Amino acid sequence: MDEFPEAFERFEKRVYVDRIKTFDQLTLAFMRWAGKHWRGTSKQVEALKVEARRIGIPVPPVYRPTKVEKTWRFEKDRLGRTHYRDLSTGRFIKKPF
Repeated sequence: MDEFPEAFERFEKRVYVDRIKTFDQLTLAFMRWAGKHWRGTSKQVEALKVEARRIGIPVPPVYRPTKVEKTWRFEKDRLGRTHYRDLSTGRFIKKPF
């Protein structure tokens, strides 16, 4: 049930949390470290607030996570070939990463 504290302990072993001064910096560092596992849900943000208080980082009263807008979509055609579609133009593009 408590997976976040274990993940945060692994995060603390890899990242110098002593250099992090604000909750926004902590959020950005944890988002980058967690990668696709960070969704920005209210439970994740609350768990991050608990860990921030534990290590002595001041937590703002209201936090609104930044939403990352996706610019492309993975698609398969009828023949099973994979394509990437640019969401702004609707055209197929080369692999975006």
